[in-house]
Amino acid sequence: MSKIGEKILTALREFGDVLESGEPLEKRFTIRSYVIPAEPAEYDGPAVRAVRECYAMSQGVFARFLCVSSATVQSWEQGRRVPSPIARRLLDEMAACPEHFQSRFARLSAPTSGLALPPATGRRGGNTGTGRKGAAKKPRVKTS
Repeated sequence: MSKIGEKILTALREFGDVLESGEPLEKRFTIRSYVIPAEPAEYDGPAVRAVRECYAMSQGVFARFLCVSSATVQSWEQGRRVPSPIARRLLDEMAACPEHFQSRFARLSAPTSGLALPPATGRRGGNTGTGRKGAAKKPRVKTS
């Protein structure tokens, strides 16, 4: 038998011994319990917009963070579509823990962190220049 197989059998025997002894499992093993809501909350257009605006993000940046297109975020906010369950779960977390996400976004915006989100793309591309009149524009990179 392999070493890993032996380790697994030893651990299972130990677990069986503890069960037979009646000793509380918490005394010998790390026990964690999580309560996760069965379904994420429903989000209509104004609710999606409220989460996005809580973080002062454009639709493009918000879309990039959620790994969806700007058009998808726009359609959620206009009520033409509803977010998927996984997107709603993330929106739940963003609404519940704004301090965590604001701190995370602050780190992402640091130019030397190496963690910055790539530029968002979409129908309404933003200004890719430096903001100075006559300045050379940076090339637009397609990310999808």
